[in-house]
Amino acid sequence: MKNKIIVVAILITTFFSLSACSKLTKSESTLIKGQWELLQGPIQVKSNLKLLDFPNKSTSIVNFTKEKNYHFNEKKHELSYLNSYKYQTSFDISGNILTLTNKKQKMIYYRKNSVQYKKAITPIKNNMNSVNEVWKAQNQSFLKDYEEAIAGDWSNAKGNAQVNLNHDSPDPDATLTISTPKFLFFDISFTGGARDKTMSVNFKDKNISDAAIKLSYSDFDTLLGLGWNASENLNETKEKIKKITFRDLFMDLEEVTLAYSIPDSTLSQEITVSAYRATVSSNITHFDECTITTKDSSTDHEFKAYLSPVETTN
Repeated sequence: MKNKIIVVAILITTFFSLSACSKLTKSESTLIKGQWELLQGPIQVKSNLKLLDFPNKSTSIVNFTKEKNYHFNEKKHELSYLNSYKYQTSFDISGNILTLTNKKQKMIYYRKNSVQYKKAITPIKNNMNSVNEVWKAQNQSFLKDYEEAIAGDWSNAKGNAQVNLNHDSPDPDATLTISTPKFLFFDISFTGGARDKTMSVNFKDKNISDAAIKLSYSDFDTLLGLGWNASENLNETKEKIKKITFRDLFMDLEEVTLAYSIPDSTLSQEITVSAYRATVSSNITHFDECTITTKDSSTDHEFKAYLSPVETTN
């Protein structure tokens, strides 16, 4: 009697499994119809607080509902799409995962909104969000360190002999004053203009609240290694980000730039400090020189000033 119950249970389970299995109940020509979404990994975005995001969905969805857009040869398991692309096809047992392969690539598509897609994408999303949170905390820490190190009075009077006085050196001499920051927010005063008369700048006591350390895609490759944003490497990337220090930025990148805009104007500025003109360690940060680039978006004019700290006398 006990064995009969077990056999009946197995038969019932098998029946429901087969009923739920699209691939075993439908032809591949029927299975391929519908909307499919490519499982893509995260991409880097240009944001000082958000490091990773997903690509635009519109570029990863294909629609096999109109046969004029595709031709599927079931016997050969061959798909021709938009008269340009040919792939060999295969389905998983659920019928909701479609693999397309050719000589150049292999792509895995999931039926849109399927359980299989959600199961595959959820861990990637969670890891990506975790990386973004760690980067946000580190980035704010770097920004705070940079602002504290750059605070004070700066002038290019001392460095005029080392630059091109006809263009690079502002007239009158450039001066920069940055207050002790209140974390992502500081007061700035700047006076300067180009000697070739293409630009003149004079503003005081402006509150800067959108400061950001500029890092390029290649900078992150240098800091984290190639492939750092691949889905399978996100956990390792998160740990690498945790270990990056403010000193690492200078030692690995050789120079670091702080960018910000001037409120209520068309002006923006960037302050760049070289590792060779700075002392950055675990307990002290001191900038010996900096380059400040002022840009005017309304005229496309810009000039650079090479500044040194103004020595205060007591």
